[in-house]
Amino acid sequence: MTSISQQEPRSAIENESGVRILLSRLQGALPDGGDPAEYQYVFLRGSERVGFLGLRGGKDRFQFEPRREWAYSLDMTREVTLKSMLKQKPVFMSADGDFEFLCSLAYGLLFSANEGGSSHDDVRHLAITTLNAISGVGILSVPPEVVSPNGTVVLAEIFIPGTAN
Repeated sequence: MTSISQQEPRSAIENESGVRILLSRLQGALPDGGDPAEYQYVFLRGSERVGFLGLRGGKDRFQFEPRREWAYSLDMTREVTLKSMLKQKPVFMSADGDFEFLCSLAYGLLFSANEGGSSHDDVRHLAITTLNAISGVGILSVPPEVVSPNGTVVLAEIFIPGTAN
C-alpha cells in the first residue's frame, strides 16, 4: 500500500490494488462518554466486498493558547485489532513489511473517516497503538520517532489547520 486518494466522502482508494476503504458506519460516543465511538469499515474491489474492519475511537479537545485543537483517534491498542488489520494484507496485495502495512492501512482508515471541510479549530486525526500491542503481533522494531515517552505509537496522523487567526 503506497498511494491513497479520495474520490468521494467517507471513502479512500488504495491506488495500486484498487481497493476502496469505505467508512460504512460511524456510531458516535454516548453523551456521557461511557462508550467510545465505533467505526465500521468495508473494503471493496469494484462492487465486491473483500474485507471489513471494526475499530473504536475517541474525541478530545485541547486548548493550546490561543487556539483550540480537536483530536479524533482510532484505537488500535489491542493485539486482536492489529492481527485483524494484518489479515487484510492479501486484500491490498501488499508486499510491505508488517509495520509499514499497518501504517499505510491506518492512514487509509483515517483518510476515509476525515470529512474534510474547514473548521475554526485545528483538527488532528490519529491512529494509535502501543509498543506492547506491536510486539504482541511479532513486530520487534519500530522507528523511534513514532513512539511517545509513554509508549504510545502513532501509526498515522492527519492534521488540518483551523481557519482561526
